[in-house]
Amino acid sequence: MRLYWAPLCILVACGQADDVPGQAESAETDVEIPTDDDTSDPETPPTAFDCSVPARDPTFVRTHDYVEPSEDFGFDADGFVWGMSIATDGLVRVALDGTTEMFVPNISDVGRGTRILPDGDIVVAIPEEGAIYRVDRSSGALSLLLANLSEPNGIAVGADGFIYATSLDGKITRIDPDNGGGLTLFESERSADGITFGPDFERLYWNSETGEVYTAVVRDGLVVEALSLLATAEIRTGLMDGMTADICGNLYMIESHGTIYKIAEDGTVSVFMEMPSSVYPALNFGSGVGGFPSDHLYVMDLGEGLQEIDVGIPGRTGAYLGARR
Repeated sequence: MRLYWAPLCILVACGQADDVPGQAESAETDVEIPTDDDTSDPETPPTAFDCSVPARDPTFVRTHDYVEPSEDFGFDADGFVWGMSIATDGLVRVALDGTTEMFVPNISDVGRGTRILPDGDIVVAIPEEGAIYRVDRSSGALSLLLANLSEPNGIAVGADGFIYATSLDGKITRIDPDNGGGLTLFESERSADGITFGPDFERLYWNSETGEVYTAVVRDGLVVEALSLLATAEIRTGLMDGMTADICGNLYMIESHGTIYKIAEDGTVSVFMEMPSSVYPALNFGSGVGGFPSDHLYVMDLGEGLQEIDVGIPGRTGAYLGARR
């Protein structure tokens, strides 16, 4: 999304959003910090989950109000949340206990896509520069991967490490994480926003800000099954934004004013959950490490912080879990 950072001062300074159902009750009860649920090889997706069992209703867990607001965020293999803070303009990483580290200052006040590469480095989209940068996990050094994009927005990382970025002009660009070479895979007349892989890391999905969801099969960075329209979600207010997937192949995408949509593999669209009135640009499943359960969905609320929801279905294993540093 391109409209979220401007109203943030209003959201923060002028009052709080309505309560999330169940939030008041949680505030009155001591919350037990969950422990890591990742006890298996991080390269192997969980196999015990039965996708044929009907999913239970989502349940609000709590608000992580110490997480600085950002247009996007990503989990890593070491139990941190990363995001480009709208409040401080830098790339920050946050632990479950609230410890926050300014990792790289003064990158952007409207930074968007933020994802972790398989080797642990971070990749970020800077729309005002039309650029994608790689951030060295050890030194914090920035390397320009690709420039001259039209407001890059969402980012997905394949199991092979290739980066896939959406942009304002509707293009989906594949970017080599090592040499920065870019290749336009798809073009559309609609502005592209959220983007994610399915659990097999071959089927790529992305959405437009007007609610269309597209899919194609990409293998080793090349298109092997042509682009098709999977579904269309009716926009209620605002614009469609971030998107993620669970281990069973369902998609979840957030509309800017709080409606979370769930899209089945056959394209069936349903309303998964309604968030309270605020601004919501991104959502992701927990990593399963650091106390962020892999079957909990985390939703960025620019007024309140990171909202945690128990979904009961693990998220699709992230490419970043292929290596621990």
